[in-house]
Amino acid sequence: MALTLSQKRNLLKGICGQSSIQQDAKLSLLQQVLGDDKSDESVGTHMHCLAAFPDPESKKQAWDKIMSKEQSKLSQHELEEVIAGFVQTDQP
Repeated sequence: MALTLSQKRNLLKGICGQSSIQQDAKLSLLQQVLGDDKSDESVGTHMHCLAAFPDPESKKQAWDKIMSKEQSKLSQHELEEVIAGFVQTDQP
């Protein structure tokens, strides 16, 4: 059974917040699944994943996107994806 692109995106969102998976592997998965797809859903998934990475620099970048003037450059969907990625309940 093959997964749909939507199912793959949802799996990526879950994987990106996991601290037990190396960031290089996550970036590789992002490239394999999303590639050069510039659709709203793929861009949102990419933004979600970058904000979900459990390292201080990724969290700082996500926070800056949420709280700075850069926020006005994001669509509502993109902003929601960054916030959802930033807020990972299973991260310390």
